[in-house]
Amino acid sequence: MKNFTILFFLFILSACGKSPLLNLKTKEISGNLGLETQRIFKSNGIKLKITWISNINSIDKGQAVLVASKDGTLIDLPEPYSIYLWMPDMNHGSSPITIHHLSTGIYKLTDIYFIMDGYWQLRTLLKSGDHAIEEIFFEYNL
Repeated sequence: MKNFTILFFLFILSACGKSPLLNLKTKEISGNLGLETQRIFKSNGIKLKITWISNINSIDKGQAVLVASKDGTLIDLPEPYSIYLWMPDMNHGSSPITIHHLSTGIYKLTDIYFIMDGYWQLRTLLKSGDHAIEEIFFEYNL
């Protein structure tokens, strides 16, 4: 009887856990479709505004529109620049983001893959040759 009680207790403990079949990684930032955020480069006053046109999660391919302006006028980002994902807690990024220059100051970002849940930064880096001038980032916690 004692063995049965121990086995029954172990069964109850193991049955109370969350099923891995229910963990489908569908977590998204609440209300993120059309989410707008903006940041300003201190070095040159260029304002970046990002609007997500896809869900931000670790399943779907992300897409966003990035708009660069200065004093209310659309302006292209100064070359060279880079836009990339970075996960500081894990010290790695993701696959390269595809940047489509649509018109002056308007960029469509595609192929944005948040490859795992956690804290991510979408970084924009302005450079002068091989040297970084300034970097700003948008933060996402999946």
